[in-house]
Amino acid sequence: MIPKGQFRGEVSLYNFLQAKRSFDWYKSLGKVSPISSLTIVNGNDWFCKHDHLTDAFFKKQIEELGIDVLYNTTVSKVDKSNQTMTLVSQNGDEAIKDFNAGYFLPTTKSDTLLTESGLATPESNNFLDVDAQTLRHKKYPNVFGLGDCANLPTTKTLWGGYHQLHVVANNVYRNCKGLPLNAKYNGYASAPIITDRNKLTWMEHTYDGPTSLN
Repeated sequence: MIPKGQFRGEVSLYNFLQAKRSFDWYKSLGKVSPISSLTIVNGNDWFCKHDHLTDAFFKKQIEELGIDVLYNTTVSKVDKSNQTMTLVSQNGDEAIKDFNAGYFLPTTKSDTLLTESGLATPESNNFLDVDAQTLRHKKYPNVFGLGDCANLPTTKTLWGGYHQLHVVANNVYRNCKGLPLNAKYNGYASAPIITDRNKLTWMEHTYDGPTSLN
């Protein structure tokens, strides 16, 4: 299950390509039922919101592997005892689906410290409302932010946060000295894409788009 909206672990925590190839291998050995199937329940119509190349890569792989996808669908209830889940479509229709095993990515929730202080608002998607380049808060000039809590139009990744860290360190120092901010974050994000039990590739992009897909 992929939650709706931006969330921690987008791309890097996807395991369905690896899982499908593993299931197919075990089917050939007779260890997995030949009638078993894999379905992705995706709360969005994308797999990577801010990089069209990575998004297209996932959709092509999914099509080639014959994985079923339910787009713009969320899970409202899981009945562990009966091994069923309640699915809700974009228009609010509900359906019950049987399952044997599930892998869920948690929905991202804003910290109450940010929302109650006004540092994050519904207009900033309840993430820290910082400038996309300087990473300084748009309302409070003495506040800077980085990482998963920041409202930035880029994929939330470990390496993205690493690059943001250097921008914040530079700009906080200059802000304390009364100097103009001269470091700018370009939206760089990078994450591994696990494609099989022993194979992976990488996605990289900035605000301007993809930089590579090896």
